[in-house]
Amino acid sequence: MRSKIFSSKNITTAFKSKPWLPLFIAVGFVFAFPVAELVMLGQWQHLHYTAGQMEILYENLWRDGFVLTGMVMAMAAAFINSTSSFVYLYSRRKADFYHSLPLTRKQIFLQQAFAGVIFYIVPYVVMEFLAVCIGASRGFFSLGLMGMAVKLMIFHLLDYFLIYFCTVFVLSMTGNILMGILCFFGLLFYFPALSWVLNGYGETFYRNYYYLQNGILGIFYNYFSPLFVQDRFLEIYGNGEAGIILFLGLLLVGVIFAVAAFLAFEKRPLEKAGHALVYSWSEPVVRFMVVIPAGLGIGLFAYVAPTGGHGVIWAVVGSVFGMVMLHGILETFYHFDFRCFFYKKLHLIVSFIAVAAVAFVFKTDLTGYETYIPDYEKIKNIAFEFYDINGNEVIPYICETEEGKFETKNAKENGPGTFITIEKTPEMYEILEKIVREEPLKERQDGCYLPVRFETGSGRRIYRRYTIKRSQCRELMEEVHKDSDYIAWKYGFLDVGEKYKNSFTLAGGAVEDEFIKKSEKAEFLENLRKDLKDVDAKTFTELPCSLLYYDYSMLPSTEKPDQLIPGKEPQISYNGSVYLYPGFKRTVAFLKERGYSLFEGIADLEYADVYYTRENKEDGMQDTVTVRYEEKQQLKELEQAIVPQFLMPDWVERENIDVEMIYASEGFSYGNYPQYGGMGYLMKEKVPDFILEDSVKVQEGLLESNIPLE
Repeated sequence: MRSKIFSSKNITTAFKSKPWLPLFIAVGFVFAFPVAELVMLGQWQHLHYTAGQMEILYENLWRDGFVLTGMVMAMAAAFINSTSSFVYLYSRRKADFYHSLPLTRKQIFLQQAFAGVIFYIVPYVVMEFLAVCIGASRGFFSLGLMGMAVKLMIFHLLDYFLIYFCTVFVLSMTGNILMGILCFFGLLFYFPALSWVLNGYGETFYRNYYYLQNGILGIFYNYFSPLFVQDRFLEIYGNGEAGIILFLGLLLVGVIFAVAAFLAFEKRPLEKAGHALVYSWSEPVVRFMVVIPAGLGIGLFAYVAPTGGHGVIWAVVGSVFGMVMLHGILETFYHFDFRCFFYKKLHLIVSFIAVAAVAFVFKTDLTGYETYIPDYEKIKNIAFEFYDINGNEVIPYICETEEGKFETKNAKENGPGTFITIEKTPEMYEILEKIVREEPLKERQDGCYLPVRFETGSGRRIYRRYTIKRSQCRELMEEVHKDSDYIAWKYGFLDVGEKYKNSFTLAGGAVEDEFIKKSEKAEFLENLRKDLKDVDAKTFTELPCSLLYYDYSMLPSTEKPDQLIPGKEPQISYNGSVYLYPGFKRTVAFLKERGYSLFEGIADLEYADVYYTRENKEDGMQDTVTVRYEEKQQLKELEQAIVPQFLMPDWVERENIDVEMIYASEGFSYGNYPQYGGMGYLMKEKVPDFILEDSVKVQEGLLESNIPLE
């Protein structure tokens, strides 16, 4: 009988019963491979890419483009194949007929699965082979491309099996179409949604919480959904990483769902067709899986939504109401009877307890999440995100290859989610311990964010995001700048050859930015290199005297598909900004000698607008009160305290007050009009007394805006 199941006669019979199915799949793969290939080749020729560039693009098409189009079609084929083969289970009459045939359930399952995979694999192989032939006719053929085609076929086949058996599992567990649709979408999105709910609790109740799709929640999000796991593996495959792990991972997940689908089909009670769920044990499982996360999500929304307080009360009311409604809807759906709305009250009470327990754990931090830090001996390395601390410094991560070309090491290096590894020292660990022990800041404006990643010797990664004081930031940045590799990365533009076109701009003492003259660039860079070798770590925590913008716009780049320019050699822009400090003695002396302006204080203000903030007790929002100061004595005191915002690092103590500077017109090229000087901060140690007094008056409602109407 087994040989008949896999016989050509059986496949012919299956084809005659559903001729539209293989034809639909074949048409889909025509568009996924040959048509997509012809469209891309036509576009490349129209854009006048060179032959060498087209080879790179064509290889990337097999590594990236065909992976996506083929995966979409494989998923569609799997869903249609499985649905058309097993949807009869929802009809008691059809189920009785099929299972009255002289075939065991195992044979029926294997027969349908085998016919489905034949309907899928034959059109796939034909169309992929046709795509290879089209490429070969245009001169794009190699054994490497053939190997990629074989890998692609295996990858898409695993995708097909995963979605196919997931769908069969849902069809075998449910008793009607509506419940099947709901459970199918639940299977795809349940665990990603659960991870988002728990992530919301972490962000709400843990001040040091940092979520980057890592840890348990990251596993839920990336690997517990048949849809999201394919997206994750697609990313890994596109990067050319861990190919064997990719295939083994998909194979393992596919085998798990195949076994689950077979067992659910083999033991399915046919008389339960038409019911919501065919297995009685699955009803409480689905009930708890839906009601508890929903209660957590609704409760969290109700907790954070009110602006007038009483969040806990709203959370309890919202959570209870939402859970009762969902529980009742599920019971009504299970039994098709509104009278069963309050059925299984004990299960509802258990759900209440579970939601309360989870919320209590987060709110009271029973797990010690906030204060946990790995032991120093267990830490392999420590990495930081500096995007908030180095807000005005933009540091790209571009490195030079052995061939003398440049490439981006990490495209996300300037944004959240990118960590820079710093040499681990006992002093650094002591600073982090102090940050953990001390009471964290309640407001971000009083300090800065410091995301940290601890990596242990076992490979475990622990993420935290601390809100640290400016004094702590200064201590930490001094320790960070003891790492010579970090300084080399930060000032990496000094290693770029001077033969490449470049520009350097200073933003410091002058109102307008100043370009460093071409004839002075080499000496300027040499002085900066010498200073970096001589200065100590404390220099990098001084108040900067200038912000240096650099731009290398014509660097030769590695031939990556996303960096190709039609008909030209690939190039990459290398630009960013770094602070210059008074401790850079040679550099500062050189710039002053050549007439460049560095920041040494504010002077010649015509007036200054100071922006105070106070809390609006009615709506809980922050109101802004703008006060203009024009008296000479007040302006003189303000000039001693103001630092332009772009020159104020987060480790410098300052008041949370913004100042808008307006310079006198004399000496500038704007006629009789005042010269706009930009925004500034007030250094805490030099804040004038009248500013502090007026700040108190603003909070008490005794001082309002005095800006004259234009």
